Amino acid sequence: MKLRIICSVGLLFFSIINFAQTNNNGSGKKALTGFDKVMTDLGFPYTKNSDSTASILFNGPEVIKSYTVEVFKVSGVYVAFVDISTNMGIKVDPSKYKSLLRANNSIDLVKFGIEEDGSVTVRYETYENGFNIVNFKKVINQLAAATEEIAPQLK
Repeated sequence: MKLRIICSVGLLFFSIINFAQTNNNGSGKKALTGFDKVMTDLGFPYTKNSDSTASILFNGPEVIKSYTVEVFKVSGVYVAFVDISTNMGIKVDPSKYKSLLRANNSIDLVKFGIEEDGSVTVRYETYENGFNIVNFKKVINQLAAATEEIAPQLK
């Protein structure tokens, strides 16, 4: 009987210690999960707009001094894009379409789009399944480079 009590108390004691260790990461901060973890792991300073959207500010060359890369997650897909028209304050006309088609062909990984109102975006999508943070960071840098490359041609 005495042995059962000692074992029960010991088991209770070790359960409490184990529970305390697994719920305390030592920093006093909550562990990041999901979208927050992705944004933090990217390593860029960002502004969180909602639970599944964030903005990363980039500084560009003369033509587009600063612009934002928007990142969001919806239905298991991560999307990163730059609204070039909003960031540059322009709309494109048919005379610029050839430049955009050439850019779609020559710039890897990202694609340019033209909305009906003449606004231009550059974007990338990837499924969450098989998602890789290192590759996604490269893509964000590619979006920034593509934005800076096409901007002078659209001015």
